Amino acid sequence: MNADPSVVALYVGLAAAPLLLVACTAFTKVAVVLASVRVGLSAEVLLPYTAMLALALATTGIVMAPVAQEMWVVWEAVGEGSAWPSWSRHGLVALEPLRTFMSQHAGVEEIEFFAELAHTREGDLRALIPAFLVAEIRAGLGIAVLILIPFVLLDLLVAQILALCGLVLPNLSLVTLPLKVALFLAADGFELVLTNLVDGYSV
Repeated sequence: MNADPSVVALYVGLAAAPLLLVACTAFTKVAVVLASVRVGLSAEVLLPYTAMLALALATTGIVMAPVAQEMWVVWEAVGEGSAWPSWSRHGLVALEPLRTFMSQHAGVEEIEFFAELAHTREGDLRALIPAFLVAEIRAGLGIAVLILIPFVLLDLLVAQILALCGLVLPNLSLVTLPLKVALFLAADGFELVLTNLVDGYSV
């Protein structure tokens, strides 16, 4: 029995959706940055993973909304009224805004490296997707360092004060957690982090 190509394409698309979400959108960078906030605050229990994941998905949606809208406009322009198998070709055309987005935020050196590694041209998705992913991870880790440094300094300061007072606590986070949370909230930490993340993609 021959399978309906449109049904096969639907199943393939659904199966690939999580991978595309991680590899071709802002999700990886946003997730790395929010994970650094969670770790820096020493609030792995206070801030559930699912809540931070939901926040990462929501922020990714904000960043990628213009790209998705542009893809939809292109799809409607080239794919309306078309029958299979032309859908596959039109789908590739509709992916051009996403390709442009990744090209803008992938480093030139990364693209050249993966193009050489895959023995393909620089515009090929086999080079562009991993180049974009590496660039996003690198940028996310760079922001993570800036977020973690103040928390580490606060840990050291509190540890030094307690040592001078002759106090030894088996779990330093019992003292530093309220201080970190208070400092983060006083600085409007979430607003600051998320605003800079979103604005970083609008440049």
